[in-house]
Amino acid sequence: MSGTAITSSPQQLPVLPKDLVSIDTLEYLGFDEETAEFIWADRIKELVRAHATKPDGNLSTAFMSQVVEHVYDFGHVSNTCDDNLRLWHQCLNHCGLDRQTKAAILDPVFKKIRLTQTCLHWVRNTIELRFKALQDLRAAEAAASVPLKRGQADESASTDAVPCPSQPEETAMSEAVLRASQSPSDTTVTLYKGVDRASVRHLFDDRRDLSRISALATFPPGNARGSSSAYYLYVDRDIAEQQACYIRRRSSLTPVVLVQVRIQKSALEAAYEGPQRQELYWPSEDWKRLAFYCRGNRPVPPDLAKYMEARLSIVTAVAKADRAFTRNMNRLDQITETMVLKNKHGKDAIQYCFRRRDADYFLTQHAELKMLPFTEDEFQAWCVDAREEELKDIPELPCRVVSGGFNVDAAMENADEHDGLVV
Repeated sequence: MSGTAITSSPQQLPVLPKDLVSIDTLEYLGFDEETAEFIWADRIKELVRAHATKPDGNLSTAFMSQVVEHVYDFGHVSNTCDDNLRLWHQCLNHCGLDRQTKAAILDPVFKKIRLTQTCLHWVRNTIELRFKALQDLRAAEAAASVPLKRGQADESASTDAVPCPSQPEETAMSEAVLRASQSPSDTTVTLYKGVDRASVRHLFDDRRDLSRISALATFPPGNARGSSSAYYLYVDRDIAEQQACYIRRRSSLTPVVLVQVRIQKSALEAAYEGPQRQELYWPSEDWKRLAFYCRGNRPVPPDLAKYMEARLSIVTAVAKADRAFTRNMNRLDQITETMVLKNKHGKDAIQYCFRRRDADYFLTQHAELKMLPFTEDEFQAWCVDAREEELKDIPELPCRVVSGGFNVDAAMENADEHDGLVV
């Protein structure tokens, strides 16, 4: 694969393609050589030829659309969300991913987050993250190569930088930030979400004031919001840390941040009163029923409508993808505690779900937001700590994004011997 190698100790970063639309880019996205050549011949070559005769400026968009179509065409038959490593391995093989990308997606350190979505979801998300990172890098290079006019501000740095009200020393795992997060408060609620930095680039304006809160919104599905978009924020910081680090694990050029949202309890109580606020926890029957009907894409009974209509729902988080509720599930008694997302202490994870159309204004007015970046050292340290905690009895399953790290084939050979790899 041709291009410019980017090296950075201690990681081996990918070889970057020269052209955004190329076979090299398909390999950079995570496809093996044979699949990259097939996608190029089957879908992209004619697209490039047509664009050359009639340019429309959307070649990159059309390119990614074809790549995603390939993933779904070849992977949909074997798509899975089961806790079975062999099924995931099969789906990734059908998509044509290379060994390193499969290792990143299947890294056991991130199993908890991985099982909240399907295999094809993570394949698509991974290639989209990588392509966006490549686009941002090329845009920054192009901006840096243009000489500045007298009096013109240097905007090249802003292509990658995100305005943030935090002080530079405040990072996701810095001592002061961790100490503050471990100090309970009687007057505030602190919530978290792990995201890629580019997705929240416009969260703050140039004056570092909260500007576009919608950058944090999540679109359906969702067990307490039905078809409405909403803000899903975790009480449990470790879940959000894992969200962010799983992004970084799968796309080594993608910077990630931990978004911290602090809200006065008095403001929450004043804005969300009575039926506008609903709480629903495992193992209540209503939690099981709402998960069964809503996540299973079934008509929701009228007596559960209050949860769908609430402007704020505080719920036990679901650990499984919607597919788990729609395939081979036809009875309420099939909803078990395995459907509950757990934090690192084994406790039920709690999620605040704000209806977006109401929460846009509320969060803009009442939430104190910080974007806490993960440094490279913090990411690596997080992986080491997580591996020691979760995988202490499973040898040689490193989290580092390096060649020869988590060995998918070795894991498959030993899958039946180790609890937690295959159930």
